[in-house]
Amino acid sequence: MVKWSYGFQAAKTLTPEASSRLIAEKVKAAVGRIREFRPFVLTKPITLDVRFKNYFPAELLAYLAIVERTDAHAIRFVSSDMIQVSKFLGFLTRYRPDLEP
Repeated sequence: MVKWSYGFQAAKTLTPEASSRLIAEKVKAAVGRIREFRPFVLTKPITLDVRFKNYFPAELLAYLAIVERTDAHAIRFVSSDMIQVSKFLGFLTRYRPDLEP
């Protein structure tokens, strides 16, 4: 680890030189163990559950046929494709109902 968070705007860090050395050492060790690693495989279907602080996003998103509202503040998106889940997350994090054309 090269950085330790102590708050929103405070952290303890290694110097850039020390960070570079440590990262190089860890990469070399990992590459040396490459045959031990196996790909992570998601079980399908992939279910994404999202909970909002306010009820309004869940209410609005529930109008989409691809979204299930699971309670007042939560929705569920299910797909057999991680790319679609990723695109949906991109939509969730960028969509703003207050924007006008």
